[in-house]
Amino acid sequence: MKFTRRDLLSVSAGTIATTTLARTAFAQTGPKLPTEDSLQSGDFLWPKNPGTVVAYDLRSGEEVGAQRERWLKEKDEFIKRARASHDPDLNATADEIAPLTYNDFRARYLRNLTPGMVTPYSLSGIAAVGHVAIAEVDSDGQHWIIEALSTPGVFRSTYADWLKGRPGEIVWQGRLKGVDQKDRSKIAVEAKKWIKKPYDFWDFNLADTSGFYCSKLVWFCVMQPLNVAVDGDPNPNRHFWLSPKQILYSDKIDRLVDPGDYGVE
Repeated sequence: MKFTRRDLLSVSAGTIATTTLARTAFAQTGPKLPTEDSLQSGDFLWPKNPGTVVAYDLRSGEEVGAQRERWLKEKDEFIKRARASHDPDLNATADEIAPLTYNDFRARYLRNLTPGMVTPYSLSGIAAVGHVAIAEVDSDGQHWIIEALSTPGVFRSTYADWLKGRPGEIVWQGRLKGVDQKDRSKIAVEAKKWIKKPYDFWDFNLADTSGFYCSKLVWFCVMQPLNVAVDGDPNPNRHFWLSPKQILYSDKIDRLVDPGDYGVE
């Protein structure tokens, strides 16, 4: 099948594959789930239903139209707060966010795609932002997962319960490179401090502890005890969100369980 430039330009955001995806779109052989014995404190887990796009803040089952309306409402509320604050950093972020349509947002956040950029067309490639969580192994050998969810916020559950709540999902497992296990365990120790903190997708300061979204929690819990920026950028003041997929494919992460391309599998 041949595609013209017009075809490429008219492809919807949901069927665009980025260059990053093209580089990683080779299915892996091996496990689809990390075993409990393989988990160490400070490891990261990225769960996803095969072949699905995950809502930007993990409200599963929400229709795209409802997501769009909610995102636009939240965007307007954020811009009003930013303008009222007279904070130069917040206003710079508002300037960048304000012109974005929902499709622009999805293209950039879910797919690392610059709006207007022409990329290879894929019939099967569904890029997804997904979700990321932190593993903890306590002194009794119990395995836990700490994550930021839209409800109830930063939350801790056993790994067994976490898997039960995700039937049929596949899970990527990653570990910070070049850091020994003792230091990596500090990531989970840090994450436990913020249990019950509220979820806040519209806080662009990664060092602000008033609220977290999933990948912000990971960035903060690595930076705070280890002074390592998991995405390579130590500046916490961002004008756009840090996505779970950016962390998964960071050169600072070893992928220990890799079921395939995170945007396609």
